[in-house]
Amino acid sequence: GIAIPHGGLKPLPGMRTKADEDRALLPALRGGNDGWAVVGKGGRGVNTSNMVDGKFSALVGTAPPVPARQGDRQAAAAGAPSGPPAEKKEEKPNSPEQMEKKIKSLLDEYLSVGDAAEALLCVKELGAPSDFLPRIPEMFLEKILDNAKPREKELLTKLSLALVQRGAITSEHLVAGYRRHTDILDDTMIDIPLAPQLLGEFFATAVYESVFKLDQLPSLLEKIEAGEARRAYVAPLLVRLRSLKGEPWLIEQCKAGGVGLDKAFALCEDLDPPDLPSVEEFAKSKGLHNLPM
Repeated sequence: GIAIPHGGLKPLPGMRTKADEDRALLPALRGGNDGWAVVGKGGRGVNTSNMVDGKFSALVGTAPPVPARQGDRQAAAAGAPSGPPAEKKEEKPNSPEQMEKKIKSLLDEYLSVGDAAEALLCVKELGAPSDFLPRIPEMFLEKILDNAKPREKELLTKLSLALVQRGAITSEHLVAGYRRHTDILDDTMIDIPLAPQLLGEFFATAVYESVFKLDQLPSLLEKIEAGEARRAYVAPLLVRLRSLKGEPWLIEQCKAGGVGLDKAFALCEDLDPPDLPSVEEFAKSKGLHNLPM
């Protein structure tokens, strides 16, 4: 219906007045138990209900809290924060890449300070698995081959042998790491011409320090195909051993270890130039002709 604009006339039967519309729009203003508080004398009759027509009103009183989800209630009861669980970041064990970075760092520190005991402690603290251990001396030898200065070469050789002498790795681990260089010596000497000599001198020092044995040499030569590479490797090795231990000792050890010059200095027809000296001529030129053939 339409509200009567003028309050002086009585409404016809069935017509709605302005007051009717106000009461319909704002039922809570009528007071009583369904709406806002009706305060009588002395403040009596206060109603704190916020129910309007059976529903909660956001404008009246204090609405009850929103019911918590079942998962949140269980989490709160257990003392855990509500909501989805935070993702846990699991710490990964040392990867080979991480351990190699640590080894490079300890080598730089060692070559700067020269503290072998500290370097060995760092190696032990790596906690590296057995299959990674040959990589440690392999990296030490890489440093020697990488244009190391005489003092650096001496320090690196000392530390490499100390790995075995102090129980950080076994002699088998050292030989395995060393073999990774001799196995590719044909290719390495193209980029590093001094590689055969440096590796040979390292082997001789290891034999002198009782870390390597001379009878390990024949197996190391198996992967070196070119005779020129073998000669460049074995000759400095034998010359250094002769200077360290004497020729009689060297002759005896070559016989016992199956080291013969005919195999150590043999040439390969497919890989070596035809004008290279014979085994006998080359041995004589190095002063090694008294060793067993």
